[in-house]
Amino acid sequence: MDANEIAIWYGRGRRDFSGTYLRDAEMSGAALPGIDLSGADLSGANMTTADLTGANLAGAVLRGTGLQWAKLGGADLQGAVLDATLLEGADLSGANLRGADLSSADFTNVNLTGANLSETNLRGADLYGARLAGVDLTGADVTGADFRTADLSQTPSFTWTMYKSVKSAAGADLPPEIGQ
Repeated sequence: MDANEIAIWYGRGRRDFSGTYLRDAEMSGAALPGIDLSGADLSGANMTTADLTGANLAGAVLRGTGLQWAKLGGADLQGAVLDATLLEGADLSGANLRGADLSSADFTNVNLTGANLSETNLRGADLYGARLAGVDLTGADVTGADFRTADLSQTPSFTWTMYKSVKSAAGADLPPEIGQ
């Protein structure tokens, strides 16, 4: 099944496309709120500005996918693979990313407010300017991640140990427990 077929079937009311192979698919600007792409392979796909609000992407492979300015609020990305994914400016507020591989992903200016990032791999991720208020980072690996100018002020799960392992947190709003 290709991106055009997904759009046609989605328009007819189908929402379950779990396990679909969509490597390198062109899906920029697609409006697919509530779609089920759990376990799908979307590696290298272009989903820039796509509306995937409330989508199920649990266990999906989005390696190197372009999701700049995409709407992923409330999406389920638990256990998904998003290493080296481009997410600049995306909205992931309230998304569930528990246990996801987010290593080397670009989260520049992303809204992650209220998201679940517990047990995630954020090694080497770029979170420059990200909004992380109320995010759960319990058990996350942030080694070498860049948190410059990020808003972590209401993120008590961002610990001193995490702070010491990041690449940079210059200019970030840190939780009061850490200060500067």
